[in-house]
Amino acid sequence: MKKIVICLLILIAFACNKNLDPTQVPDPVINAFYSDFPTDVKVKWEEKKNKQYEANFEYRGQLREVLYDSSGVVVKVDS
Repeated sequence: MKKIVICLLILIAFACNKNLDPTQVPDPVINAFYSDFPTDVKVKWEEKKNKQYEANFEYRGQLREVLYDSSGVVVKVDS
């Protein structure tokens, strides 16, 4: 029973994250990202709560995550 509950919680967590096409990310966020990371990187975008946008990408051989608010201000960086 515990395994079922854990599996359901994981599925719900993944369902809450919405993968976005880059055209769905606000321009200030895109501009801020490419200003911070000017190299050509493959980015996966997710919309988080409170209209925040998370960029998941590889930079200089490391997986990185950067969270921006809708105006392009960095909220959190995970490296």
